[in-house]
Amino acid sequence: MTVLDTENQHLSLALERAGQFLAQGPQQRAASDWLRHLREDRDSRTFFNGNALRRSPMFAMKVAEEVAKAYLGCSDVREGQIAPTGTQVRALQATASALESELVAAGAWLIADATGPAFREPLCQLQAMPSRVPPRTAGRLPVGKRRMFVLHLAESLYALGAEFPTKFLMVAAILAWEETSDRTIRLILTQEVRDAIAARAAATRAAGVASENATHRLLSRVRVKPVPAGAGTPDNRPDVDKLADALRLLESFTDRTAATVMVAALSQLADEFGIGLPADD
Repeated sequence: MTVLDTENQHLSLALERAGQFLAQGPQQRAASDWLRHLREDRDSRTFFNGNALRRSPMFAMKVAEEVAKAYLGCSDVREGQIAPTGTQVRALQATASALESELVAAGAWLIADATGPAFREPLCQLQAMPSRVPPRTAGRLPVGKRRMFVLHLAESLYALGAEFPTKFLMVAAILAWEETSDRTIRLILTQEVRDAIAARAAATRAAGVASENATHRLLSRVRVKPVPAGAGTPDNRPDVDKLADALRLLESFTDRTAATVMVAALSQLADEFGIGLPADD
Protein backbone atom coordinates (compact mmCIF):
# COMPACT_ATOMS: atom_id res chain seq x y z
CA MET A 1 0.00 0.00 0.00
CA THR A 2 1.42 3.41 -0.97
CA VAL A 3 1.51 6.48 1.26
CA LEU A 4 -1.08 8.11 -0.97
CA ASP A 5 -3.44 5.14 -0.52
CA THR A 6 -3.08 5.37 3.26
CA GLU A 7 -3.66 9.12 3.23
CA ASN A 8 -6.79 8.71 1.13
CA GLN A 9 -8.16 6.15 3.58
CA HIS A 10 -7.50 8.37 6.59
CA LEU A 11 -8.98 11.41 4.86
CA SER A 12 -12.05 9.47 3.77
CA LEU A 13 -12.60 8.29 7.35
CA ALA A 14 -12.17 11.82 8.70
CA LEU A 15 -14.69 13.14 6.17
CA GLU A 16 -17.17 10.45 7.13
CA ARG A 17 -16.80 11.23 10.84
CA ALA A 18 -17.08 14.97 10.19
CA GLY A 19 -20.34 14.50 8.30
CA GLN A 20 -21.74 12.28 11.04
CA PHE A 21 -20.85 14.85 13.70
CA LEU A 22 -22.57 17.71 11.88
CA ALA A 23 -25.67 15.59 11.32
CA GLN A 24 -26.16 15.10 15.07
CA GLY A 25 -28.13 17.25 17.50
CA PRO A 26 -26.46 19.26 20.31
CA GLN A 27 -26.68 16.50 22.91
CA GLN A 28 -25.26 13.86 20.59
CA ARG A 29 -22.44 16.19 19.54
CA ALA A 30 -21.55 16.88 23.17
CA ALA A 31 -21.15 13.14 23.81
CA SER A 32 -19.47 12.27 20.51
CA ASP A 33 -16.05 10.68 20.07
CA TRP A 34 -15.24 13.42 17.56
CA LEU A 35 -15.51 16.18 20.17
CA ARG A 36 -13.89 14.06 22.90
CA HIS A 37 -10.82 13.35 20.76
CA LEU A 38 -10.33 17.00 19.83
CA ARG A 39 -10.83 18.29 23.36
CA GLU A 40 -9.00 15.69 25.43
CA ASP A 41 -5.84 15.14 23.39
CA ARG A 42 -2.87 16.22 25.50
CA ASP A 43 -1.68 18.60 22.79
CA SER A 44 -5.00 20.43 22.67
CA ARG A 45 -5.57 20.86 26.42
CA THR A 46 -3.62 24.11 26.59
CA PHE A 47 -5.91 25.61 24.00
CA PHE A 48 -9.12 24.60 25.76
CA ASN A 49 -7.82 25.50 29.22
CA GLY A 50 -6.74 29.00 28.20
CA ASN A 51 -9.60 30.83 29.93
CA ALA A 52 -13.09 30.30 31.35
CA LEU A 53 -14.77 30.65 27.96
CA ARG A 54 -12.61 27.97 26.36
CA ARG A 55 -13.25 25.58 29.22
CA SER A 56 -16.99 25.69 28.49
CA PRO A 57 -18.63 22.75 26.67
CA MET A 58 -20.29 25.21 24.27
CA PHE A 59 -16.95 26.56 23.06
CA ALA A 60 -15.57 23.06 22.58
CA MET A 61 -18.66 22.10 20.57
CA LYS A 62 -18.27 25.16 18.34
CA VAL A 63 -14.59 24.38 17.73
CA ALA A 64 -15.38 20.75 16.89
CA GLU A 65 -17.99 22.00 14.44
CA GLU A 66 -15.45 24.27 12.75
CA VAL A 67 -13.03 21.33 12.41
CA ALA A 68 -15.74 19.23 10.75
CA LYS A 69 -16.66 22.07 8.39
CA ALA A 70 -13.01 22.60 7.48
CA TYR A 71 -12.71 18.94 6.48
CA LEU A 72 -15.85 19.01 4.38
CA GLY A 73 -14.77 22.33 2.87
CA CYS A 74 -11.65 20.82 1.31
CA SER A 75 -13.14 17.45 0.35
CA ASP A 76 -14.46 18.27 -3.12
CA VAL A 77 -11.67 20.57 -4.22
CA ARG A 78 -9.20 19.23 -6.76
CA GLU A 79 -5.58 19.90 -5.88
CA GLY A 80 -5.02 22.13 -8.89
CA GLN A 81 -7.97 24.37 -8.04
CA ILE A 82 -6.97 25.28 -4.50
CA ALA A 83 -4.28 27.93 -4.96
CA PRO A 84 -4.42 30.63 -7.65
CA THR A 85 -1.47 31.82 -9.66
CA GLY A 86 -0.03 35.27 -9.09
CA THR A 87 -1.42 36.33 -12.48
CA GLN A 88 -4.95 35.32 -11.45
CA VAL A 89 -4.72 37.27 -8.19
CA ARG A 90 -3.38 40.41 -9.87
CA ALA A 91 -6.08 40.24 -12.56
CA LEU A 92 -8.82 40.06 -9.91
CA GLN A 93 -7.26 42.96 -8.00
CA ALA A 94 -7.19 45.03 -11.17
CA THR A 95 -10.83 44.23 -11.91
CA ALA A 96 -11.89 45.18 -8.37
CA SER A 97 -9.92 48.43 -8.57
CA ALA A 98 -11.46 49.30 -11.93
CA LEU A 99 -14.95 48.67 -10.57
CA GLU A 100 -14.21 50.86 -7.54
CA SER A 101 -13.10 53.70 -9.83
CA GLU A 102 -16.23 53.39 -11.97
CA LEU A 103 -18.46 53.45 -8.89
CA VAL A 104 -16.77 56.59 -7.59
CA ALA A 105 -17.16 58.26 -10.99
CA ALA A 106 -20.83 57.29 -11.23
CA GLY A 107 -21.84 59.96 -8.73
CA ALA A 108 -25.27 60.56 -7.29
CA TRP A 109 -27.24 58.36 -9.67
CA LEU A 110 -25.70 55.16 -8.25
CA ILE A 111 -28.03 52.95 -6.23
CA ALA A 112 -27.63 53.19 -2.46
CA ASP A 113 -26.67 49.53 -2.04
CA ALA A 114 -23.54 50.08 -4.14
CA THR A 115 -22.30 52.82 -1.80
CA GLY A 116 -22.92 51.07 1.51
CA PRO A 117 -20.25 49.30 3.60
CA ALA A 118 -21.84 45.89 3.07
CA PHE A 119 -20.78 46.13 -0.60
CA ARG A 120 -17.74 48.43 -0.48
CA GLU A 121 -15.84 46.64 2.31
CA PRO A 122 -15.66 43.29 0.45
CA LEU A 123 -14.71 45.20 -2.70
CA CYS A 124 -11.81 46.83 -0.82
CA GLN A 125 -10.73 43.38 0.43
CA LEU A 126 -10.69 42.10 -3.14
CA GLN A 127 -8.36 44.93 -4.12
CA ALA A 128 -6.03 44.29 -1.19
CA MET A 129 -5.96 40.49 -0.78
CA PRO A 130 -8.48 38.51 -2.85
CA SER A 131 -6.98 35.09 -2.09
CA ARG A 132 -7.15 33.47 1.34
CA VAL A 133 -4.04 31.42 0.47
CA PRO A 134 -0.71 32.66 -0.93
CA PRO A 135 -0.68 32.60 -4.73
CA ARG A 136 1.57 30.20 -6.57
CA THR A 137 4.73 31.53 -8.17
CA ALA A 138 6.21 30.08 -11.35
CA GLY A 139 7.04 26.41 -10.94
CA ARG A 140 5.41 26.07 -7.54
CA LEU A 141 2.98 23.19 -7.10
CA PRO A 142 -0.64 23.85 -6.07
CA VAL A 143 -1.58 23.90 -2.40
CA GLY A 144 -2.56 20.47 -1.11
CA LYS A 145 -5.73 19.56 0.73
CA ARG A 146 -3.97 19.45 4.09
CA ARG A 147 -2.75 23.00 3.64
CA MET A 148 -6.23 24.09 2.55
CA PHE A 149 -7.72 22.43 5.63
CA VAL A 150 -5.23 24.12 7.99
CA LEU A 151 -5.78 27.55 6.43
CA HIS A 152 -9.56 27.18 6.56
CA LEU A 153 -9.56 26.05 10.18
CA ALA A 154 -6.97 28.62 11.27
CA GLU A 155 -9.15 31.41 9.92
CA SER A 156 -12.23 30.06 11.71
CA LEU A 157 -10.37 29.70 15.01
CA TYR A 158 -8.85 33.17 14.71
CA ALA A 159 -12.37 34.58 14.31
CA LEU A 160 -13.31 32.87 17.58
CA GLY A 161 -10.30 33.72 19.72
CA ALA A 162 -7.87 35.98 17.81
CA GLU A 163 -4.98 33.52 17.95
CA PHE A 164 -3.44 30.63 16.03
CA PRO A 165 -3.35 27.48 18.22
CA THR A 166 -0.78 25.49 16.26
CA LYS A 167 -0.83 22.43 18.51
CA PHE A 168 -4.60 22.16 18.30
CA LEU A 169 -4.45 22.59 14.53
CA MET A 170 -1.96 19.72 14.50
CA VAL A 171 -4.34 17.52 16.54
CA ALA A 172 -7.18 18.27 14.12
CA ALA A 173 -5.07 17.61 11.01
CA ILE A 174 -3.72 14.30 12.34
CA LEU A 175 -7.18 12.80 11.92
CA ALA A 176 -6.52 12.67 8.16
CA TRP A 177 -2.76 13.21 7.85
CA GLU A 178 -0.99 11.25 10.59
CA GLU A 179 2.48 12.61 9.81
CA THR A 180 1.43 16.20 10.59
CA SER A 181 3.60 17.88 13.23
CA ASP A 182 3.60 21.20 15.02
CA ARG A 183 6.37 22.27 12.63
CA THR A 184 4.16 21.38 9.65
CA ILE A 185 1.50 23.77 10.91
CA ARG A 186 4.03 26.55 11.49
CA LEU A 187 5.40 26.16 7.97
CA ILE A 188 1.88 26.59 6.61
CA LEU A 189 1.00 29.52 8.89
CA THR A 190 3.86 31.82 7.98
CA GLN A 191 3.85 35.36 9.33
CA GLU A 192 2.58 36.57 5.98
CA VAL A 193 -0.34 34.15 6.12
CA ARG A 194 -1.15 35.07 9.74
CA ASP A 195 -1.10 38.76 8.91
CA ALA A 196 -3.47 38.19 5.99
CA ILE A 197 -5.91 36.21 8.16
CA ALA A 198 -5.80 38.88 10.88
CA ALA A 199 -6.41 41.61 8.31
CA ARG A 200 -9.43 39.81 6.88
CA ALA A 201 -10.85 39.29 10.37
CA ALA A 202 -10.40 42.98 11.19
CA ALA A 203 -12.03 44.02 7.91
CA THR A 204 -14.97 41.69 8.55
CA ARG A 205 -15.46 43.11 12.05
CA ALA A 206 -15.21 46.68 10.74
CA ALA A 207 -17.74 45.95 8.00
CA GLY A 208 -20.10 44.42 10.57
CA VAL A 209 -19.83 47.44 12.86
CA ALA A 210 -20.33 49.87 9.95
CA SER A 211 -23.36 47.94 8.77
CA GLU A 212 -24.90 47.91 12.25
CA ASN A 213 -24.26 51.64 12.68
CA ALA A 214 -25.89 52.36 9.34
CA THR A 215 -28.91 50.30 10.38
CA HIS A 216 -29.18 52.13 13.70
CA ARG A 217 -29.00 55.50 11.95
CA LEU A 218 -31.74 54.46 9.56
CA LEU A 219 -33.97 53.22 12.36
CA SER A 220 -33.45 56.41 14.33
CA ARG A 221 -34.95 58.39 11.45
CA VAL A 222 -38.10 56.32 11.37
CA ARG A 223 -40.91 57.44 13.60
CA VAL A 224 -42.86 54.51 14.93
CA LYS A 225 -46.25 55.24 16.39
CA PRO A 226 -46.59 53.53 19.81
CA VAL A 227 -48.93 50.57 19.80
CA PRO A 228 -51.48 50.62 22.61
CA ALA A 229 -51.14 47.87 25.20
CA GLY A 230 -52.99 44.76 24.16
CA ALA A 231 -53.42 45.97 20.58
CA GLY A 232 -50.56 43.99 19.13
CA THR A 233 -51.11 40.93 16.97
CA PRO A 234 -50.21 37.73 18.84
CA ASP A 235 -47.40 35.68 17.36
CA ASN A 236 -48.99 32.32 16.64
CA ARG A 237 -46.03 30.85 14.80
CA PRO A 238 -44.62 27.50 15.97
CA ASP A 239 -41.98 27.74 18.67
CA VAL A 240 -39.36 26.33 16.31
CA ASP A 241 -39.83 29.37 13.99
CA LYS A 242 -39.47 31.79 16.91
CA LEU A 243 -36.33 29.94 18.00
CA ALA A 244 -34.85 30.25 14.51
CA ASP A 245 -35.42 34.03 14.60
CA ALA A 246 -33.78 34.27 18.02
CA LEU A 247 -30.73 32.32 16.80
CA ARG A 248 -30.41 34.51 13.71
CA LEU A 249 -30.45 37.62 15.93
CA LEU A 250 -27.73 36.22 18.19
CA GLU A 251 -25.60 35.19 15.19
CA SER A 252 -25.66 38.82 13.97
CA PHE A 253 -23.77 40.08 17.04
CA THR A 254 -20.55 41.92 16.22
CA ASP A 255 -18.75 40.14 19.08
CA ARG A 256 -18.23 36.76 17.39
CA THR A 257 -17.18 34.98 20.57
CA ALA A 258 -20.32 36.14 22.41
CA ALA A 259 -22.44 35.16 19.41
CA THR A 260 -20.90 31.68 19.28
CA VAL A 261 -21.39 30.95 22.98
CA MET A 262 -24.93 32.37 23.17
CA VAL A 263 -26.10 30.51 20.06
CA ALA A 264 -24.69 27.25 21.40
CA ALA A 265 -26.26 27.80 24.84
CA LEU A 266 -29.70 28.62 23.42
CA SER A 267 -29.51 25.65 21.05
CA GLN A 268 -28.74 23.27 23.91
CA LEU A 269 -31.55 24.67 26.07
CA ALA A 270 -34.00 24.38 23.19
CA ASP A 271 -32.93 20.77 22.63
CA GLU A 272 -33.53 19.99 26.32
CA PHE A 273 -37.05 21.45 26.07
CA GLY A 274 -37.74 19.48 22.92
CA ILE A 275 -37.76 22.48 20.59
CA GLY A 276 -35.50 21.09 17.91
CA LEU A 277 -34.28 22.70 14.72
CA PRO A 278 -33.43 20.58 11.67
CA ALA A 279 -29.84 19.26 11.73
CA ASP A 280 -27.17 21.31 9.89
CA ASP A 281 -26.36 20.22 6.39
